[in-house]
Amino acid sequence: DKGKVRTQMAEHLEMAQLAMEDGDLESAIDEMQNCLRINDIPAVRYNLALVLEKSGKTDKAMREYRKVLKKDPKDVEAMNNLGKLYYAKGDFSRAMSMYEKAVKLRPGISEGATDGLFGKRFGFRKLAE
Repeated sequence: DKGKVRTQMAEHLEMAQLAMEDGDLESAIDEMQNCLRINDIPAVRYNLALVLEKSGKTDKAMREYRKVLKKDPKDVEAMNNLGKLYYAKGDFSRAMSMYEKAVKLRPGISEGATDGLFGKRFGFRKLAE
C-alpha cells in the first residue's frame, strides 16, 4: 500500500530531522538508513551523505555520494560535494574528474570558490511531500 509506505518513510524522515536538531547525528543516520530500506530515494541518500560527512564519516559519505551518482550521473551537487571530499583527502585526479564533469553540466559552479576548484558545498535537499 503506497499510503502506508509514504507514512512510514515520512515518520523516519521526521525522526531524522528531530535527531539532527538535537545534534544526535547517529540517530539521524539510522533513521535515514531505515527510510532507504523502504524506498531508495536519491534525495534521501544525498542527505544521508551530508549527515555522514558532518559526523566525520567521510568514507561512508563518499560511498553514498557515489550511489547517488550511479542513479543520477548528472547530479551536479553530488559531484561537487564528492569532489570536495576527494580534494580534502588529497585525491586530486578524482577531484578534478568530478570538477570537470560538474562544470560541463553547470558551467558557473565554481563561481565564488574560496577553497580550491569547487564552489560552495551544497546543503540538504527538500523532499517532496
